[in-house]
Amino acid sequence: MNEIERAIDTCKRATRLLPKFCADDLSIIAVNALEKQIPKKPTCTINDHDFKIGNITFKKGTKRYNCSCGNLISKSYKYCPYCGCLIDWEV
Repeated sequence: MNEIERAIDTCKRATRLLPKFCADDLSIIAVNALEKQIPKKPTCTINDHDFKIGNITFKKGTKRYNCSCGNLISKSYKYCPYCGCLIDWEV
């Protein structure tokens, strides 16, 4: 278990000691923020045909990368600009 996973576990256990009305909100916010610091691998899709998203045309054979939140991301991103997730580009 790494430091982030230990922090998530500690946060979940600590919220059991707080009053119910604030424990749920604090736990959800803290755990979500910590989980975004655990690197996640993007999914890679290779286009089988040309298609357009906005003003960008993706040609057949082009690789597209999506974050775990489902949004299209660039290989230059360290974090997803949509959900804040840390991206793991290691193979």
